[in-house]
Amino acid sequence: MKRVVAITIIYCFCVFLFSAFLVFFQTEIPELLPNSEFAYKIKLSLLQFCSLLPCVLISAFVIGYTFMFNSLDKPILVRFSPTMMKFFRKILVAALCGSAFLTITYEVAMPLLRQSLKYMEEAPSLYSQYIKSAERYFNDKSYTVSYQYAKAAENLYPNSPEAAILIDKCEVSFDHLLETAVPDVKIDIPALPQEEILMMNNATSYQLLQRAKNCFDSENWIDAHYYSMLAISAAETGSANELDAKFLAAEAWNQLEQIGVYQDSEVETLYKPKMKAYEMLVDGDIVSAYYAFGDLAKQYPKDRDIERFYAIASYEMQQNYFFFDELPESGMLEDDSNIYFYVTRPNGSFYVVYIKGTATVKDTGGMVQLLRDVSVYQYTRNGNFEMSFYVPYAKMLALPVTSLDEKTKEQIGNLDSIDSVPMMMLESADRIQNQEICRPDFTFSSEVISSGRNNSFSFLILPMAYEDFLLLKNVSNDPDEMTLSDLFLFTRKTVNYGYPKETYLQALCYRINLPILYVAILILAAGIGWNYRLLPGSRFRLTWAFILPFLSVMLYAFLNMLHYIQKLLNYSMISLLGTAVLPISIGVSICLFIFSILTFVSRKS
Repeated sequence: MKRVVAITIIYCFCVFLFSAFLVFFQTEIPELLPNSEFAYKIKLSLLQFCSLLPCVLISAFVIGYTFMFNSLDKPILVRFSPTMMKFFRKILVAALCGSAFLTITYEVAMPLLRQSLKYMEEAPSLYSQYIKSAERYFNDKSYTVSYQYAKAAENLYPNSPEAAILIDKCEVSFDHLLETAVPDVKIDIPALPQEEILMMNNATSYQLLQRAKNCFDSENWIDAHYYSMLAISAAETGSANELDAKFLAAEAWNQLEQIGVYQDSEVETLYKPKMKAYEMLVDGDIVSAYYAFGDLAKQYPKDRDIERFYAIASYEMQQNYFFFDELPESGMLEDDSNIYFYVTRPNGSFYVVYIKGTATVKDTGGMVQLLRDVSVYQYTRNGNFEMSFYVPYAKMLALPVTSLDEKTKEQIGNLDSIDSVPMMMLESADRIQNQEICRPDFTFSSEVISSGRNNSFSFLILPMAYEDFLLLKNVSNDPDEMTLSDLFLFTRKTVNYGYPKETYLQALCYRINLPILYVAILILAAGIGWNYRLLPGSRFRLTWAFILPFLSVMLYAFLNMLHYIQKLLNYSMISLLGTAVLPISIGVSICLFIFSILTFVSRKS
């Protein structure tokens, strides 16, 4: 068996050198980023070698077995002899090891190499997009976004002069903004206590009213007014709680106005802008209130009211918008690209979604995704266009179904087996600078416009499981590029998202049966080696080495033909049997495996 292993290793090394020679001197290389051509050629050489590995391994086994059987002293005169069974145990171990090696190469090494090569091929285009985006946002004075894109470009091309210049310009702009604001003051956005969040979201009107009365009794007029306003919004129209809350809010506001009359000039300088920012907050102008309190927090970092309402405004902002600087600063800006699918709504209409790039936010377990260049199209059940929108970037969250109201659940449909759904946040803002909110660009059909239903929105909840979206990120037009686990899960959901079921089910059948077929073929290779075994005492001749390439070419053609026939049979069986083809194809492969065993152990001299 040592000869088989030695011949296999030497021959594999020679074939790799041959593949590298073809790549380095014969293959035309696409446009790449500087200093990446050598790595690209090495990876391409490995990929080509991996594609040749099955025929290389089988042909090496055939030649190696001709030497292994050379050690037989006596002829075998009967079938299923103890000698053949002894040989078979060694051959079965070799076949299982060879099949495992080929399967790992096909399922792990080749997809990783393809992904890496694809990334290197797309890197120049992606780098150009990042640089253009960084320059555009810098010119628009969106320095935070510009900085993120420049860092992403630098990650793609570490020695990029364009990215380095943009990063320096953004950092200079950051320093300038800090100097022109309040020198030596850095204010962090305070986090809202959990108690306050629960009070705002879950408290009854009575609880809010009691909180307001306590603040009023403590002469904390601004908190008394704030909780009174919350109580009004939570109370039923015309109820006693609503009337009491309105009265208390008016009294608290009167006290606030009286404070503004007799305060000294120094305190009045703070009081007026603080009350103006507070009025923005209670009037629902969250964006203006957030930036106003942010500016005040830099000037008066120790004021309790400013700190608290800045936290409230920040919390409200995060419920409605996401911030530009949430884009990742390190690693690839996006880990998946060109994602598209359709998803049907309960009324029969459907969305067609296209996302150019996604990035998983770190330390969230995949529950938060940042999306780039999002286009969504909405059609009626008859396929008529209703609405579409485009947004340059969005944020997707896993929204628990338990947090949805009954109306939203009806719009989404059957949620019995779903824990969370994907929710897209479509509007984004700058965390520090008061800039224009980035909103989606909507287009409506003439029928929708005439009916008066052309209302834009800032959130989109997709009627699907969030786990399905994570799966769709890994879907490829070529099923061979998907992991086997993703392929297995996706074959049951292809029709739901606009993909052909036959293509992915066929690929699943092919790839599941491949390890069994490799074992059978490697055992049959031992049978061929038996037929052409060397006579006892024969020595190896150098001219025999030329048999290996010729045998490999024949096996390469044979395996391609076999795989082609197998795929045709899979398609035929799928059209007749549907999903039942999977266990049937496995049964056929096992029969071929048993046939290869019987073929070998029944050999005789």
